[in-house]
Amino acid sequence: MIWIDTSTTDFKQTQKLAEKAKTYGVSMLEATLTGGVHALQNNNMVCLAGGDKEIFNKWKKVLQDAIGEVVVLCGDIGAGAIAKVVSNMLAFTNMVAASECMMIAKRAGLDLESFFDAIRISAGNSFAWETVVPHIFNQKYEAGFTMDLACKDMNLSYLLGQHLNVPLDLHMEVKKKWKKRELSMEKVKGVMFTHEHSRTNLVNHYH
Repeated sequence: MIWIDTSTTDFKQTQKLAEKAKTYGVSMLEATLTGGVHALQNNNMVCLAGGDKEIFNKWKKVLQDAIGEVVVLCGDIGAGAIAKVVSNMLAFTNMVAASECMMIAKRAGLDLESFFDAIRISAGNSFAWETVVPHIFNQKYEAGFTMDLACKDMNLSYLLGQHLNVPLDLHMEVKKKWKKRELSMEKVKGVMFTHEHSRTNLVNHYH
């Protein structure tokens, strides 16, 4: 029997669950998902897998049919959770950077759409830049991911850094910004960064 887990959680918990499953004759395969709401709606998510290579190869086609064409084995059990948490860590950090850069451009009087296009083809481009910033121009602020889940993932990446003894100076600053925003936005159903004294808002459409 195979158990395919799509959860985003602590890698140590995943490893413990896999060991527990073995006692019942169940093999576990991680299949954490990323790519954003648009990818989810179009059945084109990216799968960051973790587990035994033989099991992965056996079930890869099933994952591709159910999730999307890109299915990557990142390592043994736990590797999928680590890859997903780090992916979200990068995404949320890039969102903060994008919001600050847009405010610089706005207050400097730049044409924001031209500025967006210029960054999109420059070294400063990122997935977050391409998927989050356009919502400003389109005035679309539908929730793509909840604030509590964003903070949960940022905390998981913090714990990962602690476990591996990796300094996370930048991450800590970004983590504090997300937590502050979470505490100041009660009952908000989506992830939003709002610059004070500005009408420029960035809403997360990424998962």
